[in-house]
Amino acid sequence: MKRKSIALACILSLMLASPVLAGFREHYEAGQQYLYQSQYSSSIDEFKKALRINPLDNSARIGIVNAYLARGTYYANKANNYTSAANDFRSALFYIKYYQKDNDIENTFSTATSAANSLNYCLKQIGFDYSPESRYNKGDQLRTEGQLPAAIYEFEQIRSNPKFKKNVTAQIADMVKLLGNNDRATDYYKEAVKLDPHNGPLLLRYARLLDKLGREDEAVQQYNTALAEGDNDPEILYAMERIYYKKLDANPKDPELNANIGAIKQKQGNYVDALVYYKKAEEYSASSSDVNSKINTRLNIGTLFQVQKNYTKALEVYKSILIEYPDNLNANLYAAQCLEAMGENAKAIDAYEKVLSLDPTNSTIRQQIVTLKRNSMTPEELLASIENNSQVDKTMVGMMYDYALEYHKKNDVDNAIKFYQGVLKFDKTKPDVYTNIALCYAEKKDYKSAKEILTTAKQRFPNNKTIQTTLDNLNSTMIAQSANDAYDAYAKKDYQKAIQLYSAVNPATKDSLLGIAASYEGLQNSDKAIEYYKKALNLEPNNADIAYSIGALYANKEEWYNAKTYLNKAVTLNPNNNDAKTALNDIKKVTSQIQVQKGTELFNATKYDDALKAFTQAITDDNTNSDAYYYRGMIYDAKNQRNLAINDYKKAVQYNPQQYLANYLIAVDYDIIGQYKNALDFYKKFAQQYTTEDEYLKYTKTRVQELAKYGN
Repeated sequence: MKRKSIALACILSLMLASPVLAGFREHYEAGQQYLYQSQYSSSIDEFKKALRINPLDNSARIGIVNAYLARGTYYANKANNYTSAANDFRSALFYIKYYQKDNDIENTFSTATSAANSLNYCLKQIGFDYSPESRYNKGDQLRTEGQLPAAIYEFEQIRSNPKFKKNVTAQIADMVKLLGNNDRATDYYKEAVKLDPHNGPLLLRYARLLDKLGREDEAVQQYNTALAEGDNDPEILYAMERIYYKKLDANPKDPELNANIGAIKQKQGNYVDALVYYKKAEEYSASSSDVNSKINTRLNIGTLFQVQKNYTKALEVYKSILIEYPDNLNANLYAAQCLEAMGENAKAIDAYEKVLSLDPTNSTIRQQIVTLKRNSMTPEELLASIENNSQVDKTMVGMMYDYALEYHKKNDVDNAIKFYQGVLKFDKTKPDVYTNIALCYAEKKDYKSAKEILTTAKQRFPNNKTIQTTLDNLNSTMIAQSANDAYDAYAKKDYQKAIQLYSAVNPATKDSLLGIAASYEGLQNSDKAIEYYKKALNLEPNNADIAYSIGALYANKEEWYNAKTYLNKAVTLNPNNNDAKTALNDIKKVTSQIQVQKGTELFNATKYDDALKAFTQAITDDNTNSDAYYYRGMIYDAKNQRNLAINDYKKAVQYNPQQYLANYLIAVDYDIIGQYKNALDFYKKFAQQYTTEDEYLKYTKTRVQELAKYGN
């Protein structure tokens, strides 16, 4: 039988417009000559050089497309090198579909379709994985190899995928820029910064390109944004300074330009020149009706003095603004900051309260006022003030908790208890608050109160390990003092001392072993922690929490099957342990995917029975694993067990509607076993979902027509 070959899909109309740029014609004509002589690699190199000189020339773009198509056809038909052929077809499709925004190559549709069919044929020969992860890895590999057009094509195929969109759009922008098409690169950079607006290096690359293209206003906007995402980068400041100086030459009395240069000088630490430009801006804006411009200029002067720690002069500037505009938020805020820096706390408090009246939702200012007032308050007054503020601003509860921790660390347990209890008035969902209150009582040797608060906490958080451990320690009367001393060392993060104290308990108890294990966790010694958790579990083999702890540590070590064993034990012992159930489900998804990978390797090696066991185990671990059903269906197909294959393919689609080929395989299996109406239904479903014009879709459309009579 004659071997199937790929037809050469060339663009017939070469649109031989006369190149007008110096050097362009030489490379263009060389590329054409090499193409006619079937020297495809040399032709591609020459057309690339021509496009670097004039990226928008359509004739050169047509030439490089034809060269890639011709070389790809040679690789496929003559050399049987489908990998290289696929890369050339990818590159051709890049120049057809993505190199320019408006694809105006004549016969584009037919050429693109033919090239795509040729590409899919080659990919089928090499068993290409069309999954997004595989396409990303392939694009990354091609980029590393310097095959930028082919890499861009692969990235474009997954650019709509939310997981990869941000990353690949930025990479495409960089590669298009490397190919010399700066105008097109700006389109990609624009989209990339929309997706990742806080990426300083990306913003800077975009700004540099706009600057290079003479799009100065846009460049300044991006430079400013990049500057906001990082420190005062000298390169950015220099670029902006250069642009503003150029604009200032044309309009030297523009107050905004002078103010902008002043701001740049200030960021550069050149305060003398900054003040000069700010003064010019103030002078030129005097006759302006733009009130905001005048205020901003004076604010700039004030911040200049403020950054120099000349708070007196800065305050004078801010007061000059407040005389005319007493409700200006920034002037009030900066004035308050200056007063605080000068040690004028009472005046600073008044100023901050004015800011808060202008911006009542500003939690930072509210907390700053409390901080300034603290030194003049007793702990009781401070707590009352924070509780009062917490009525209107829930973020103040966090401040109350911070003060509780501060008192606790200072061993001022009485005030710590008051502040912790204040937190519970507004938020009863934090288990560590209950535990910390109990610890405070324990430090006071008030074990009764400690047990009462922990009992309440246990009712609210029945699966919380720390609460249970603390409660067990309190209930262990025989070793109470030793356990408390050990726990104190642990709470202070003196883990070695804690281990020494717990180890002194003889004979060892479950609690002492748990204490040793937790201490080793604090030392980040997971192996030792697991060893002692297991010893504790031997003493109390039905303790679900201990089993969960061991499973969680194994999960952190990525020892998935050990983790699964202990988490399964935890769930078996306590079906209500939601943490363990959640962790077990997560681990099973991991082990399921491991089995899928194992099964895929066995399948590719045609070891179908072993692969079948692996995929079945994957489904046992995670009965929603679409890939496991899909590949197990393929094994059943290989064994001519069509009904079993159909059931698995349906499961694959049920759990992943994007498994379009599963519908095709269902249709084929129904077709084979003579259930033509079912086959027709699934062929139609596949055709509605699948948009790639390849042999699957062509066969499907043909078969739909042939089976049309079974449609009723």
